Amino acid sequence: MKVVLHPQADAEFLLAQQRYTDASPLLGRRFYDEITSVFSRIIEHPLRYKQFDPPVNPAERGES
Repeated sequence: MKVVLHPQADAEFLLAQQRYTDASPLLGRRFYDEITSVFSRIIEHPLRYKQFDPPVNPAERGES
């Protein structure tokens, strides 16, 4: 099993990681480690987390 991010979420993750890294390489590393730790927990216990298939579009729920 693996975690697959929506392309927009993946782009946001990479942008956030770059911003944290630009501010401080250590901070960028800590951010990356925390996010990948969450992914590991999802892989280890997938039934603890809600899966959206197909992914939910906030606009379809009336959110912006």
